[in-house]
Amino acid sequence: MPYKDRDKRREYNRAYNRLYRAGLTKKQTEQPRTLINDETTRLESAKDYLMLINSVITEVRGDTTISTIQMARTVGYLVGVGLKALEFGTLEERLSVIEKELQATSKPLNWKTAVV
Repeated sequence: MPYKDRDKRREYNRAYNRLYRAGLTKKQTEQPRTLINDETTRLESAKDYLMLINSVITEVRGDTTISTIQMARTVGYLVGVGLKALEFGTLEERLSVIEKELQATSKPLNWKTAVV
């Protein structure tokens, strides 16, 4: 927006740049991105979340409109979330194996005769 007064122009530019750095302004040409193309896709296991996080990290790393610092922060956060999902996935697998073994080998308990 052109201003004749230099001070008004500087003030406007400073305010706009602050908003731009904060990520509150968008270019009119930007289109919203969808992370999951199929709306019926459900994230049910840790593997599903890891696949989604992997695709988002790939998309963020290929995005040229964000700065290096923003990219590093985003990827670092997503890696932390991915590590937690990976940990949860291994626990989920171990628990399912233990449950299967217990179901295969255990007989029904008689709570009246069980010794505590």
